[in-house]
Amino acid sequence: MLACSAGMVRDAFSDYTTMQIIAHEDDDILFMNLELRNMIAAGDGLSHGR
Repeated sequence: MLACSAGMVRDAFSDYTTMQIIAHEDDDILFMNLELRNMIAAGDGLSHGR
């Protein structure tokens, strides 16, 4: 579980209006759409969690 203060989350994402979450291919469900593909190709608002 990831936990952080509300201020950190607000500051980290203050420039973005959309959040997309993608499941890994090994997960039961994989969410993809054309808009997301275009955002990734353009490098818009990408954050890589670990």
